[in-house]
Amino acid sequence: MNRFLIALAALLMAAPAFSQNITGVENHDAKELAYMKNMYSKFSKWIPDGWYLDAVAEGDLDGDGIPDAALIVTDVDIYHLEDISKPFESKFLVLLNQGNRYRVFIDDDEATARGYGARGIVGAWVHIDKQVLTLGAGTTIPSWYGNKSYRMENKKFRLIGLDSYHISPASLDEITVSINYLTGKCSITKDNASGNMKPVVVWKKLKNNRKVYFGESTEGIEC
Repeated sequence: MNRFLIALAALLMAAPAFSQNITGVENHDAKELAYMKNMYSKFSKWIPDGWYLDAVAEGDLDGDGIPDAALIVTDVDIYHLEDISKPFESKFLVLLNQGNRYRVFIDDDEATARGYGARGIVGAWVHIDKQVLTLGAGTTIPSWYGNKSYRMENKKFRLIGLDSYHISPASLDEITVSINYLTGKCSITKDNASGNMKPVVVWKKLKNNRKVYFGESTEGIEC
């Protein structure tokens, strides 16, 4: 077998393994999967060996007009766990684009820490829009989710908003909480998924509001 055939055989053998570096391959359509593979290749330098790319977003975070990146990576394919009782590792990365290179700004293993609950695997996602970084988590079955939004301030990511939702499987009662840490106000919306009640919205002023940055606790701040 000549060198070309050997190289081709090695490439073909490696292709399936590469696709396994994306969590839940079957959950993506062809366009999404191609994008995820491209992002894995682009940022593989910062993904630990053997880990999987779970979510990714690109966009300007520090106001320099250059797209930065945020990644969620896991040490296993969380949608194909052999033992759901065994904890898995998850890491959240923020890479700031310096123009000719990326700089690791956040390397955190707590923000996206999660597991397998009674309602299935807890998924996580990340989004960047207009210099706002949104990090969220929730169950694949619509039962609850939470989104935290951050914006760069004094070279740190300040928590500017939080949105959470929960539905009771038994009563179908829904509660949505939206917090704006910049205005110091929050709203609580109560509804029912059956459509048999009119939504009730209550606005409040946050108690003990203060500036909170990524990695810091919001303990004591109440809606």
